[in-house]
Amino acid sequence: MFRHSLIALMLLSLAGGVVAGQVYTWTDPATGKTVFSDQPPPPHIKGQQKDFKGSTIQTSVQGYAMQEAIRKNPVTLFSSDCGDVCTNARQLLIKRGIPYTLKNPGTQQAYMDELKKLSGSDQVPVLIVGSKATNGFEASSWHSALDAAGYPKAESPAMANKPKETVATPPSKTGDGNP
Repeated sequence: MFRHSLIALMLLSLAGGVVAGQVYTWTDPATGKTVFSDQPPPPHIKGQQKDFKGSTIQTSVQGYAMQEAIRKNPVTLFSSDCGDVCTNARQLLIKRGIPYTLKNPGTQQAYMDELKKLSGSDQVPVLIVGSKATNGFEASSWHSALDAAGYPKAESPAMANKPKETVATPPSKTGDGNP
């Protein structure tokens, strides 16, 4: 008997976290007190409706491992419209849920100069993870570079619909923020 009561109590406590709904608030004209209810106020009283969505606590979209990897080893992709190779390179980062900064050396001479300095070549795609460059696209070497930097191996469900690409803004010519 005690066991059944304990199981019922646990199930009720679990179900309590799932309950979500609407709460109505209004001021009772007879008492002047604020009323909170799951039922709407009487028709002659103006009230407010609030919608509550479950009892979960929202935390960062990204997990701790991802946040640390981003902080320690940000990812930059040097890519252009080079066809399937560049498309596959981007898709790998997107599938893994890796946020990255895109720099297209075909649009800015500064990006071309940076690419040559970092990779020793002007060929794209190039993956920069932290300070390490991986020239060309080979999925296994890109996965290895991302794994070594601490990036999670698979996309987290929370990241599924979030933008993952940041297009870099060109550096200013004068260095003071004015072109």
